[in-house]
Amino acid sequence: MGHERLTADLALDGACGLLAVPFPLGEARRGWLLLFRPEQLETYAWVGLPDAGLEAACPSEAAPDDALPNEQNLLGRLFSQWQEEISGHSAAWERIERLAARDLAEDLAVMSSAQQITRLYASLRQEQQALAEANRRLKHLAHHDSLTRVWNRYRIEQAMDAELTAAERYARPMALLLFDIDHFKRINDDHGHEMGDRVLTVLASEVESTLRGCDYLGRWGGEEFVVLATSSDLDAGLGLAERLRQRIAAMAIPGLPCRVTVSIGVAAWRPGDTRKSLLTRADDAMYRAKEAGRDRLEAEKMAFAG
Repeated sequence: MGHERLTADLALDGACGLLAVPFPLGEARRGWLLLFRPEQLETYAWVGLPDAGLEAACPSEAAPDDALPNEQNLLGRLFSQWQEEISGHSAAWERIERLAARDLAEDLAVMSSAQQITRLYASLRQEQQALAEANRRLKHLAHHDSLTRVWNRYRIEQAMDAELTAAERYARPMALLLFDIDHFKRINDDHGHEMGDRVLTVLASEVESTLRGCDYLGRWGGEEFVVLATSSDLDAGLGLAERLRQRIAAMAIPGLPCRVTVSIGVAAWRPGDTRKSLLTRADDAMYRAKEAGRDRLEAEKMAFAG
């Protein structure tokens, strides 16, 4: 049976009686369910002359008394008994067995399909998880500054718009802190841009560790940062600004011999404010802090109705 195409690669010692049943594998592919029976040797007893193909009709009949010696020898061979052993056969497959084999193949095909579905589902779930992780990373990249890992300008602007809407609707106070690193260009020129990046990174980490969970920090651009303090009026904003100023001034940057200081401008929400109007007042206050000597904070100028 080893010469058959379906069984050429199988070890079939002692196997015989192949029953091949089609086995569907899905996607227009088909395999085979192969069933074997052990070889069944058959032995036939013969009476006669094997090499002449002659058989004796009466094996018990004796030779005549008057037969010659050669004739007696030939008659003895004609009436001798011998056996022939037939190999390479097995019992035939009955119809009920063939039907049972077909049912078995169908059941196995269903089980195989279920396993394939399970594998496909697991693969799909892995792909969904990978896609979700990729989307999460893309969202993080879209909303965070690549150097300091805090919110970028686009994301902090979104948060400001949301807080301004809530303040207008519920009269909920909010304060905006805009601050700039003093003499940052000198740090880059004297100690290199790598040191300048380190200053930005350490400062962002220090500020984030000082803020409440409901306050937000964003890099506005270059060495400028914005803090959005929710549920905070001007006095609360000034108190937060002073804590940040002191915390930043106490920072120790490895390899930097000078202190890092900031100038902070603080503005609070007023009815009718827009993002631009609030930022303009905070920016004006920050530049007044710089003009007054740096390493300090200034509040927005108050407007009084005349």
